[in-house]
Amino acid sequence: MKKRSTLIVAALIILSALPFSLNILINMFFEDLDTEMYEQKKARVEQRRQIEKMFPALDTKDPLRPQVKIEEVTEDIAEEKQ
Repeated sequence: MKKRSTLIVAALIILSALPFSLNILINMFFEDLDTEMYEQKKARVEQRRQIEKMFPALDTKDPLRPQVKIEEVTEDIAEEKQ
C-alpha cells in the first residue's frame, strides 16, 4: 500500500509540473518567433529604403506592385533626346 501511494504522489507531482514546463517552453518558442518576425520586418523596411534611394522614381507604397511614375520617366527621356 505504501508503494502504491508513493507512485500516486510521484505521478501527481509530475502531472502538476507538466503544465508549468509546457508554459515555459511555449513562451520561449513564441519569444524566438516574435524576434525572428521583427528581424524580418526590419530587414524588409531597410531593403525598401535602399531601393527608394537607388530608384527615386519608384513608387513603393504598394510593395507587391511597385509602380514607376511613367510621366516623370517619359519627361526625363524626352529632355535627354532634346
